[in-house]
Order: sequence, then C-alpha cells, then structure tokens
Amino acid sequence: MLSYLLPFLFLFPVADDAPATPPAFVNVAAQLGVASDNAARTQLIDVNGDGWLDLVIGGSPFRILISQPAPDGKGRTFIEGTKGTDLDDRDHSQLLWGDINGDGKLDALSIVVQTAAQYQKTPQTYAVYWGDGHGHFKRQKKTGLEQKRHTATHGAVLTDLDLDGNLDVAFGNQYDGSSLEAQPMRVFKGDGRGHFTDVTVTWGFPTRTVVPGAAHAPRPLYGLTAADLDNDGYPELIGAAYGRQWNTLWKRTATAPFYDDMAANYGIDADAIRHGRYSDAVKASQK
Repeated sequence: MLSYLLPFLFLFPVADDAPATPPAFVNVAAQLGVASDNAARTQLIDVNGDGWLDLVIGGSPFRILISQPAPDGKGRTFIEGTKGTDLDDRDHSQLLWGDINGDGKLDALSIVVQTAAQYQKTPQTYAVYWGDGHGHFKRQKKTGLEQKRHTATHGAVLTDLDLDGNLDVAFGNQYDGSSLEAQPMRVFKGDGRGHFTDVTVTWGFPTRTVVPGAAHAPRPLYGLTAADLDNDGYPELIGAAYGRQWNTLWKRTATAPFYDDMAANYGIDADAIRHGRYSDAVKASQK
C-alpha cells in the first residue's frame, strides 16, 4: 500500500498592532498656496528683502509667491505677489538674480525663450530689472544684452567670470529651430553699473558652425553651471549638451582669448564615440 504526503500551506491572519509608519514627506503645496499647474525654473529667493525666502515660478503664467506669516499665527504661507513686484510685464522663462548695478540691492535678469515665429510676432529679448531692495523692480531700456533675433536659452549663469568684482552673464542655448545647428553660447562682461558688453568672441567662445556637432562647434546646451573646479579662483563654465552631443567645460586661461574647452581633458565630454558627428539616420530624420 502506497501512502502519499501532500504538502499544504495554511495562512492565518496575524494581528498587527504596530502603528503605520508616517510618510517622510507630505504634499502641502495647496495648503501653503504654492500649488501650480505649470512650473518651470522654480526658485527660492528673498525677493522683497524681508529675510524670508519667496517662491518664483518661471514659465507661463509667471508667478512670484511671497512668504508671509500664516493667518493662524502658526508657521508661514505664501500669497500671490507678482503684480506688486512690477515683474508681471511678461512671462519670464527664467530669472537670474544678483546685484547687477552695484547698489547693494537685488536685481533680476530676465530670459524669455522664443521660436523665430514668436519673435517675429512679439519680440522678446534679454532684459534687466533693477530692484529697490523691497521687492519692486524697474525694467531698464538698454543694457547691452538686447538681441536682434530669437534666443533659445535653456541655461544661464550670472557670476563674476573674470574676478573684477562685477557680475558677468553666460547664456547656454539649444538648437536653432528644427535644424541640427545650435545657437552659440553667448557671454557678456558686466561693468558693475548695469550694462554689459558682448565678449563671446574675444574670450574665445565659438560662434560659427562648420559642421553641426563637430569639435569646437556651438553645442545645444540644456544646462549651464559655473563652479571653480580646480581651485584657481576662476569659475569654470560647465555645459550639459543635448543627446549625444559633447558636453563642454570652459576653463579660463591666463592670456587671451582666455577660455578653452577642457571637457575632454576632464573626461566629461562624451563616451568612447569621439567624432561627435550626427549619424546619417539622425540627419535624415531632420529633412
């Protein structure tokens, strides 16, 4: 007589009296008045000089939410304050903040990304707004940053590149329309009084594209950062290029033209494919 041992699995409920672990983060955006359906280039900065960080939301609609004490006296909340700043004259894609005119007060540099068609209809260019230190800003009519065509700026930095005590600005740009050619990065030297001079060429940055994607051609930059990587006091400019394009790392040199792309030396430019050219398939897709 054969006998069989059949395996059975019995599951019994076990009471768990342990309290549930509370979430580490809770979404309180609506509660604090900062919920937004469209947010880009969001920044926390003390816009009105009261010592509390305000919330700046780029894009359309552009918004500035001012920090203030909560009505119940517990903590803080945010209220709509865009119109009160006089920065409501256009939808800023991105704002850069710093003392541009040397008066010790916070100023703003505005970037609006447009297509060629948008620029032709309603031209927008780089603009500077001087601040009064209390959250009010006035647009300056002419600063030297004005452009005669649309700009596709997706990354920018406001910093002292040449260590003369004045803020300079660099704009990292992406593709020019639907072509494979990128708009050149533009660099402007500030005079500390609110005006800028284009030093892109004299400081050694490329402006001419012979073959899109080739070495020393302008790159489609979707991000730009300034940081002193080698502790020489001068900030390097690190550009994050789109897709398989080479990243850039512009290091300041002792003599003119002052800047050289050292990304390959630091090993951050690309992978083992070194030619940087677009494949035939990519070029065909753009026709």
